[in-house]
Amino acid sequence: MNNTKLTNIILILLLAFNVLFLGSWWYGHWKAHHISRHGMCGNPGKGEKFFCRKLNLSSSQQAQYEALGKSHLQKIKSMENEKAEYDIKMMEILIHNPADSARAFLYGDSAGMVKARMMKEMYRHLNDLRMMCTPEQTVEFDSLMKKMTEEFPLYHAGFNCSREQADTTSK
Repeated sequence: MNNTKLTNIILILLLAFNVLFLGSWWYGHWKAHHISRHGMCGNPGKGEKFFCRKLNLSSSQQAQYEALGKSHLQKIKSMENEKAEYDIKMMEILIHNPADSARAFLYGDSAGMVKARMMKEMYRHLNDLRMMCTPEQTVEFDSLMKKMTEEFPLYHAGFNCSREQADTTSK
């Protein structure tokens, strides 16, 4: 009798933990979805919040930045979808016709060209943010960019290594 009660209590606790876990997981995804639909500095993602705080953007600058961010996000999402299509096509060739490496390489090159366009868009976006800064904010922006490139020297190149590893590989 006691074993049955204990088993029932354990099952109820496990069920409750599962419900709590699934609820928190769903809420996290829901919240992330809704953050992208609201203002950058009013309800920002991590990057936007970081720049708003570090650069101390005025309300008019925040409105400008929000417009920049919406346009940038739309462009990046479109390019990410385009790149994903090329990636999928390349993998499909690998699965269905591995001998057609020329076509697979063409899709790989196309994906690389989209990635290059994404990097150019990132530059344009950050440059537009820099251009809307006051002289004092520009100094802070430049300092932030310098710190980011020092802390993540190979991050954007797709490598996963520490600063020490990056220093030894460049020598």
